[in-house]
Amino acid sequence: MEIIANLFAGLGLFFIGIRGIGSHMKQMTGHRFRGWVAKATGNPISSALVGIVAGIVTQSSNAVTFIVVSLVTSGMVKLRRALPILVWANVGTSLLVFLATLDIHFAVLYLLGVVGFCHYFGLNDSDRFRHVVGALFGVGTLFFGLWLIKIGAAPLKDLDWVRSFMRFSADSLILPFIAGTALTLVIQSSSTMSAIAVTMTAAGILNLDQTLMIVLGSNLGSGFGTFLLAGNLSGTGRQLALIQLWIKSLGVLLILPWFLLELYAEVPGIKVFSSHLSSGLSHQVAVVYLLLQLVSAALASAIGGSLENLAQRLCPPNPAEALSKPVYLYEQAIEEAETALDLVEKEQARLVGLLPRLLDELREEEVEGKPFEGRELFKACTIVATQCEIFIDRLMGHPQSHQTLERLMNIRSRNELLAHLQEGCRALLELLQAEFPEPAAFNLRHSLVEGLCTVLMVLEDALQEGDIADYSLILTLTSDRSAIMKNLREGLIKAENGLGIESQSKLLPATSLFERLIWLINRYAVLSEEKTRPHRGQASEDFSQDPGGSALEAQA
Repeated sequence: MEIIANLFAGLGLFFIGIRGIGSHMKQMTGHRFRGWVAKATGNPISSALVGIVAGIVTQSSNAVTFIVVSLVTSGMVKLRRALPILVWANVGTSLLVFLATLDIHFAVLYLLGVVGFCHYFGLNDSDRFRHVVGALFGVGTLFFGLWLIKIGAAPLKDLDWVRSFMRFSADSLILPFIAGTALTLVIQSSSTMSAIAVTMTAAGILNLDQTLMIVLGSNLGSGFGTFLLAGNLSGTGRQLALIQLWIKSLGVLLILPWFLLELYAEVPGIKVFSSHLSSGLSHQVAVVYLLLQLVSAALASAIGGSLENLAQRLCPPNPAEALSKPVYLYEQAIEEAETALDLVEKEQARLVGLLPRLLDELREEEVEGKPFEGRELFKACTIVATQCEIFIDRLMGHPQSHQTLERLMNIRSRNELLAHLQEGCRALLELLQAEFPEPAAFNLRHSLVEGLCTVLMVLEDALQEGDIADYSLILTLTSDRSAIMKNLREGLIKAENGLGIESQSKLLPATSLFERLIWLINRYAVLSEEKTRPHRGQASEDFSQDPGGSALEAQA
């Protein structure tokens, strides 16, 4: 029972440490790390270095894959430039396997003591040190867990049934290969599985041949795990997961035959190679793991363009994904504030033009071409709005003139309103997607949707043309008609209107949401008009509180 308890506790602490390191390192390197990645992908060498660092930081090729997916789909990094990050991140994960070969349990105990004192003195409550302390605690628990596994596994080699199993598995190396693949699909990390295998080898439970087969199997399992996790992705995200699977598989396809030739044909191979570098079994396993990642990375770097083209053919991007990339924003524009602000305004105007398309599913007969799926388009628009926000924040970090700063604050306010408009249109879509059997309910739904789309199209025209007449029209359409909306809602709940409870439960909140959206459009128009006619902005304040009715009047 003591053996099982040590093994179980060791595995638990090891997994806690892995998760702790990953989560806290992500917090420490989140926004700034992504910005640094975007800047450092100018050439393949710097991209490869970024990938190695990312692998060291996260100790998970899966985590790096999905970070790269978010960077590429958001338009911060081109797919071709992101590939070296993906490829060389696997090399960075080798650090964990090498550390697992070291006997550092005394250092780990001291580290856990230091972390305990940090908690006692409240450093973990500080925004500055919270994630540092958390990451150190993750490191401590990880290696303390490995030490417990080693302690618990040591007596196992003397048990008869363990010896029988070792003899059986030694005769059939396919079993440890399958075990490594299957367990990695569960653990979702080849470096984690390999580190555990190294510990079991040091304890005498596994021999070198078995451990190497586990390492090869875990590498393949990691690739399949990434691809399965990306099952809900499409387009570029799916392409990157597929490329990661190919990268992992390439290494196994090259190293496994070499290893089998060494075993059965006595051709000098990876065992001889690793024995020249180290005499310890654990160190030899770590060397083979690193060699496996290096071979995969080198080959993938050589044929990366072909892998990208094949992935694009197999997983083409969908229309919504193409819209998720900023059209007007680019890195060099940051240096010229006025030009940068013009570009942000163009990007925002493009997003305003896409707002009516969020409701395509409710107005398929009025839409030319194939309607957009609201949920997918909302994700794409949200990504672009976030990129605009990042762009604006970076501009605010530079010294600006008073006039530019005022314009910058105006555009930032508009970006916040735009985010609320996107969320509001998505919420309205969800409310009005229900079936409305009553003709009156269906007609009201049609009026709400078409009225909102009409107002949004007028706003888009005003932003594109900058015409005073368009701004006057949009301000008139969105002026205060709260009394009309109140009467409309009261009419919905009257018994004689013939509407069922279910229809009322959807239409009542929909009218309130419609009113809020009209108010947001009014505020957006007021802020947009200020750049051309500042004196009109103050006048518009008189009727900018809770408008909503005239859009319905216009539709009627």
